[in-house]
Order: sequence, then structure tokens, then C-alpha cells
Amino acid sequence: MSVINQMLKDLDKRQNEQTNKAESTANAMMVASKSPKTSLIIIITIVVTLLLTYGGYLFTQNKLLISEKNSRVELKKAPLASQQQYNEQPRINESNANNEAQQVVLENGQKVTLIPGSNANINSLTVKKPVVEQAVTPKVIPVQAEKAISKKSLATSVKQSDLRHLSEVKEKSQTIKNDVDTQIVESEQARQDIKTQAIKPKPKASISVSRQQLTTEQLAQQKMKQAEQALSAHDMRKAEKLFEEVLMLKPDNKAARKQLAALWFGRKAYQDALNLLAQGIALDPQYSEFRLMQARIYLTQGYSEQAYQVLQALPFTLNIEYLSTQANVAQQLAKYPQAIQAYQQLIKIQPSEARWWLGLAVAYDSNKQYSLALSAYQSALAQGNLSASSLDFVQQRLQELRE
Repeated sequence: MSVINQMLKDLDKRQNEQTNKAESTANAMMVASKSPKTSLIIIITIVVTLLLTYGGYLFTQNKLLISEKNSRVELKKAPLASQQQYNEQPRINESNANNEAQQVVLENGQKVTLIPGSNANINSLTVKKPVVEQAVTPKVIPVQAEKAISKKSLATSVKQSDLRHLSEVKEKSQTIKNDVDTQIVESEQARQDIKTQAIKPKPKASISVSRQQLTTEQLAQQKMKQAEQALSAHDMRKAEKLFEEVLMLKPDNKAARKQLAALWFGRKAYQDALNLLAQGIALDPQYSEFRLMQARIYLTQGYSEQAYQVLQALPFTLNIEYLSTQANVAQQLAKYPQAIQAYQQLIKIQPSEARWWLGLAVAYDSNKQYSLALSAYQSALAQGNLSASSLDFVQQRLQELRE
């Protein structure tokens, strides 16, 4: 019984130790979250403590197993000793028969008193052996064995529970250690990043200029706009250069060609202007503006015939200025049929314009077509928009032609 009590005390002691270990492990886990380095030290301490405790536990279990083995041996020897004691009891009584009276219980229940010195043969009596002690003795053995077996199973179950708890504690400790290591690495990386950012020089502010590739049409339009701005600023040289660049990109740009020819005409570069216009006529022969500009340059120089030839190359057009210049040049050169034809086209375009009727009348009159001239003078007078001098001239010619 003392062995069993000792084992129960050891179990209570181990349970208290495990409770204290669990509390210390929980406290260590709470402290571990505060500081990475302190947590690491505490975890190492806990692991070492657990290993030492586990070693002590194994040593205690080994000692308990040895004690259980010894108790089993003693329990086996106990029945043999009891049996010997009960077997020897009659002999003891027999050896003392000569000294004192002894009462013996027979098998039939009778009690016989032996007097010392009597000749009664003790061996002839059938003595009833004690039953009580023999019956009690076998009952003690199973109870002790049962307690030993239950103690062993209890120790085994406690051992398995301790092992599971110890494995869980180890896993938690390893998890905490890994978390602490991760936090230490991350904090170290963060410190390195802060140092790198502090050492790294700040980039200087810069403006990036990206060039966009323009098409030929877009570039020509851009330069055309710049040239018009230069004209508005009266920067003729810059305007001429930009118009030239536009024509190099887009030779069929009529507006740039006319502007450049006008600039050259303005600074009396007549031949350059004529050549520039001739290139435009070659690109588009039906465009009347280039021919009209050429004719005006020729007229400025006094070359009426050249002007007439340029204008006559395009006899049919709806350009009022072109037809008017063509009629005037033909009339100056006494080419009346051509003048009459030009005025007739002008009257078709603007029938209520008195000056076209007056020009037609003068052309008929100069070509000696008096009846047609009289009708044309009357039509001019009927429009009512003649100047005073033109009105006097018409009235005079009407009077002369009527006579």
C-alpha cells in the first residue's frame, strides 16, 4: 500500500508540474510577442526546460516501473509465506503438547483438550485446519494485483497524455520560434530599407520632352500656320522661308504658292514670282488664280501681249476678275472679238451689272457694230448704277448713234 500511495503522490506532483509548465509556457508566449530578441531567449529557455523535465519524467517512470516489478515479486511471495505459516501452526502446537494443555478442534466440530503428559496420540486425531485465514489469504492477492494493474494503466494513460501535451507544447514553441524569426528578419529588412532610403540621393526634378512624329500633311499645316503668324507680325523674311518649306513638303499647296508669289511680287522679284506661278500652272492647268497673277505681273512690267496670252489660254471660266482682266487686255490690244466674248460671259454671270453692259457696248462700238452698241448702251443706262462720267458718256454716244 505504501508503494501505491507513493505512486499517487508522484502523479499529483507531475500534474502540478504540468500545470505550472503550461502556465509558464503561456506566459512565455505572451512575452514573446513583445520583443523579438527577448522572445527568442524565452523560447530557447522553455525548450531546454521542457527537455530537462522530459528527461526527469523518463527517469521517474523508469523508477516507478522498477518499483512495480518489485511489488509484483513480493505479492507472489506473500501467499507462500502465509501457507507455510498455517501449515506450521499444528506442529508448533504439537511441540508444545508436553508442556501445557492444548485445545484442538476436530473435523467433526468437536473440541478436544489435550493434557500435558497424556498418552493421547495427537497424530491419530484429525485436526481441522484453520479455514478463516486460508480463505482470507487468497482474497488479498487479487485485490493487490488489481490495484497494481489499475495503477499501471493509470500511469500509462497519464504518460500518453503527458506525451501528447508535450508534443503540442513543442509544436506551439516551434511555431512561436518561427514567427519570432520571421519578425526579426522583417524588422531587419525594414531597417535596411530605411537605411537605403536615407542614403539614396533624391532624384533631381527633370522635364522629359517627347517628340511626336508628324506626318507630311501635319507638318505642312504647322508651318503654314507659323507663316501666317509671321505675316501678321510683318516678318516677311520668316514668312517667305516658311512658305518655301511648306511647298517643299506639299508642292500642290495653292495657298502657300500664291502667298509666296505675292511676297516676291511685293519686293519686285518678278521673275521668281513668274517661275513659281508657272510651276503651279503645270501642276493644275485649270486653276485660274495662277494665270491671273502672272497676267498682272506682266501688265505691271508693261507686257500686255504676254498677259493676254496667259489669260487667253483659259477662255472659259467663272472667275469674275479673270474675265474682267481678260476683256480689258483684249480691248487694249484691239482684240475686240475676244473682248466681246469676255463681256458676254460676265453679263451671263452678273446680268444686272451696268459696267459689263458698258464694256460690251464700247467693244461693239469699237468693232463698228453700231446697232449692237446702241442696244448695249441702252441696257447699261437701264441698270442705273453708272457713275456720273460714265452716264454722260453713254448719253452722248446714244445721241450720236441715233443721228
